[in-house]
Amino acid sequence: MNAQKSNTNNNMIRYIMLLFTLLFIENQANAQISLPANTNISTYNTASEGDYYQVTGNPELYIGMQNGSLKIVSDFQPKKVENELFFEDNSFYYVSMRINTNDFKVIRYNKTDLNDEQEASGTATQPNTLALVQGLTYN
Repeated sequence: MNAQKSNTNNNMIRYIMLLFTLLFIENQANAQISLPANTNISTYNTASEGDYYQVTGNPELYIGMQNGSLKIVSDFQPKKVENELFFEDNSFYYVSMRINTNDFKVIRYNKTDLNDEQEASGTATQPNTLALVQGLTYN
């Protein structure tokens, strides 16, 4: 009788462990979701955090954020990066570059922690002096 009770307890423990494992896997799974072509990404607010989203007919890939919004991951379009310029002041290193024809990006690195980097970008003439890159707004 004790052996039968022991087997029943062991089976119950296995069942509970399997149940918890399945629940854990279900909560960790992410999905890729196709959205209709007329979806307005800037006002979309029902995304699930960590899920990937793509609008039908649009090559851009988005990821769901915790607040339900979408953030672009990639547009899968090749970018032509050229005219990289390097500047430095007492606190930062700056790398200015032209992207495609009309866009620019400047990356600012903190000299005391190179992992601390911020970006400024825009559609205009590429900043090509220390004063211009210092005057940008970084995020």
